[in-house]
Amino acid sequence: MKKNLLITVCVLTVLLTQFGLASAQGETPLSLTPAEMEDAIPITSPNIRPLVLETGERALYHVDGSELYIEVVNLSIPNNPPSSPSLAATWTTTQVCGVNAYVSGLLVAVLVNRANVTYYTSTAKAPARWNWYDLKGTKTNAVGFSWVGLSQTSSPGVGVKFNSSGWVQAQGTLNRCLAGVCGPQGYFVSYLTDVTQGAVGKSDKIGAWTKPN
Repeated sequence: MKKNLLITVCVLTVLLTQFGLASAQGETPLSLTPAEMEDAIPITSPNIRPLVLETGERALYHVDGSELYIEVVNLSIPNNPPSSPSLAATWTTTQVCGVNAYVSGLLVAVLVNRANVTYYTSTAKAPARWNWYDLKGTKTNAVGFSWVGLSQTSSPGVGVKFNSSGWVQAQGTLNRCLAGVCGPQGYFVSYLTDVTQGAVGKSDKIGAWTKPN
């Protein structure tokens, strides 16, 4: 299968306040290795960081001065993609945009944005249509953490063919309770889009991060 057949756009926005985190689906490791943490891409300021991720690729960030590691993941599960280019070819895939969030190397929360899409040509580009989408796999993985206000939206709606661009967005707030005190720890948005130009990956916008005392 040609590699460029399954390229998608994965834009993940993570706005963090105190102890924010987030993640993806599949066999997510419960912890990072020392080597992985050492090789993580350092983030020193809360700016947008462009990142191109092709299908199956991952990128691990480390927020400087904190114990937070954010792994961006871009996945696609093809269903009968065409074996040769054809304007008449249609095929379906389930795309996933999410991230794994780790504190001190341990997985703490997961946000998964899944969308099933049908393409009307032999490549992963519009024109296409969204068939369904869900948050399957979204979870917290540490005591005291919980998701609040999880939701998904799309443009256009399910079953509507789009010729230029379309997107599915997942969002939610991560809460944490510690010693009887509870509060929001971060607001997360995962943005998955398909366009006529194919995949143009972008990555995290990380907002205010304060290292816990």
